[in-house]
Amino acid sequence: MRRMLAPLLLLSMLSVVPHVGRPARAEDVVLSGQTLGVRLVGRIRAVAGDRKSLELDVVSTTSDSGRQRVQSAPTARPIRLADVTYVFDATDRTVFYGREDLKPGIVATVVGVQTDDGSVIAQEIRLGGSLPTVARTTGNEGGRDITDPLQVKLPSLRAGKAKFEPARGCYLGAFVIQDANVNRRMDLWEETVGKGHASYLTYTGYGRPFPIAWVREVRQVGSVPNIAFEPNEGLRAVRDNAYLRKWARAAAASGGPVFLRFASEMNGAWTAYSGNPSLYRAKFRLVAKVMREEAPNVAMVWTPYCMPKGNIPSYYPGDDAVDWVGVNIYSVHHHNGRLDFPAHREDPLELLRPVYQRYASRKPIQISEYAATSFCMACSQPMPGFAIQKMSRLYRSLPTQFPRVKMIYWFSWDTISGGAAENNYSVTANPEVLATYRHLTQSPYFLSRVPDTLTDRGQTGEEPRLTASR
Repeated sequence: MRRMLAPLLLLSMLSVVPHVGRPARAEDVVLSGQTLGVRLVGRIRAVAGDRKSLELDVVSTTSDSGRQRVQSAPTARPIRLADVTYVFDATDRTVFYGREDLKPGIVATVVGVQTDDGSVIAQEIRLGGSLPTVARTTGNEGGRDITDPLQVKLPSLRAGKAKFEPARGCYLGAFVIQDANVNRRMDLWEETVGKGHASYLTYTGYGRPFPIAWVREVRQVGSVPNIAFEPNEGLRAVRDNAYLRKWARAAAASGGPVFLRFASEMNGAWTAYSGNPSLYRAKFRLVAKVMREEAPNVAMVWTPYCMPKGNIPSYYPGDDAVDWVGVNIYSVHHHNGRLDFPAHREDPLELLRPVYQRYASRKPIQISEYAATSFCMACSQPMPGFAIQKMSRLYRSLPTQFPRVKMIYWFSWDTISGGAAENNYSVTANPEVLATYRHLTQSPYFLSRVPDTLTDRGQTGEEPRLTASR
């Protein structure tokens, strides 16, 4: 959890347009929406070996004005893929596919932009479904309607590529061991909010033993632990030695999946491990290597804070070392308890978007911490309406706008009473806020349990078995 943030850091998140002075790339054009939108429906004819482009036999074209043209014969169109192009199931946008699933013969709907030179840049590709009815003219015959109802059979659930990644939906998580309203108990939390949670969060300083007693408590309620493993004495202490190996073996023996959030918020100057990206990347990779060798049940989570955003990529350890990409986000009325530093207009969706756009096509996204304040110390007044507005906007957006967010943790703590910060984030502190959280999370989209197998379906091909919500 971030405690302090210098005012100048906020400037880095005020714009999402391409940097002035740098030539705009195709990806920037797509994201800024400055060109004509188009939707093409057809069958994939060919896919480039690098998966950066494809050729589509287009049957139907719809412009951003809503005008549709169904063609009498398919027309081959080249399609370029932006760096971030999402591939979904045509009937269920919570089912995500990869570029390797783009294959000749599959019916596809391409949603993107048409640039001035007539080329199309894909923002989304939706796989499956059937081609529309087309008119065909042959020889002296009159035009006649024919239907090409080819239904493309795709897996009903795509196996997650990352450890413990759900193919559908989003795991619920929470930090509750500081929430006095539920006596810091996970079972009382679940009874209070009316639903089981798939995972719970705690913090452990590097050099401390593996928190086996707390992990046992997590497993007793049917959930999995997420451990923020923090080298608060600096990165030099992180070595491949007896301590780290023993810690990893204890994680392996703990009896189920473990999410390990090593050295999070590294992009912020408030951490003891910020300022040296190359050393950070090396130490993250070292910890990941030890966990791979000693604890295959551990999923490595890399979690920056949502700002400053400009230096985030320099700390990324690499796809081979990261299982999940996380991000910490808070909705506050004022930063750092200061009336001269208002934050009430910040949109949690825009705080999430930079990390999501950069990494969601490669890794499942975890909102490792989120909360909205219901009491601002700067204002010295309760504001449940603020918390309700912000939390509703974020949780309701996940299934439709951010389907690659596969886990979200609510940080339920009154940090004012705890002397840690300037806001009350406890979801149980206000009846209206609690009722809203209960309502938002009741959807079956939010998953109560992680699959009860240590092997992901990418290896076994089996569907995950989820226990019923409680």
